[in-house]
Amino acid sequence: MNLKAHLLEAFEVDTPELITLVGGGGKTTLMYALLREARARGLKAAAATTTKLFEPAPEDGVELCLIEGREDFPPCLECGPPPLFAAERIPGGKVSGLAPELIDEIYGTGDYDLIVVEGDGSRRMPLKAPGENEPVVPFMTSLFIAVVGLSALGNPLDEEHVFRPRLAAKAAGVKIGDTVTADIISALLNAPSGLSKGIPDYARGMVALNQCDTDEELSEAQSLAKNVLSPSSRWEGVAILKLKGDTPVKKVIHK
Repeated sequence: MNLKAHLLEAFEVDTPELITLVGGGGKTTLMYALLREARARGLKAAAATTTKLFEPAPEDGVELCLIEGREDFPPCLECGPPPLFAAERIPGGKVSGLAPELIDEIYGTGDYDLIVVEGDGSRRMPLKAPGENEPVVPFMTSLFIAVVGLSALGNPLDEEHVFRPRLAAKAAGVKIGDTVTADIISALLNAPSGLSKGIPDYARGMVALNQCDTDEELSEAQSLAKNVLSPSSRWEGVAILKLKGDTPVKKVIHK
């Protein structure tokens, strides 16, 4: 068995683990994929969000669980779909996020081997820069993953292709409208105001380059990964992914 074909090995998940996902280009898809893999291995897993999130569909394989406080924590069941913890339903088919302190409390119960948290929004764009109050990261996060969609490459750095393009341009040291290149993505990942913003000092940092559909994109992603993993980088490794496929992990590169 090729262990690197599995997401838990790609990100070196060592349970118990609280994972926070940020960025764009497949955060929610990655969150649900990690849960399915964990449940298939008999692990007790749950999802949560600190931001607005579309209500899960039946095919996502999770059960929405709305909670207000500790008194609402449900029993952790050995079988059935894992829960997605959120605060309440809101207009637009979405749910609102929990306070990070409440997610820390859920994790602190010791009921779950793995909790995966979505820590910011991206309006379903492949690339983003964090806003002033983003990301919202639980204190007990042990693994912090920044997700980037490779479909951003070759497109203009503008409102149509990048969420918060002005902040992204400022963080990467480029101009609005410039063509998104591997160098721009690398700069955005490593900038203090970019996608490395919010990594807890004690957490491991990983990058997920998603939407790798072709051999050409794999080659470009590998070059990008090497640029991201500079000696001064906060990131420990890069997983190159194609989440919409039978083999989600294409390659993992470490420092």
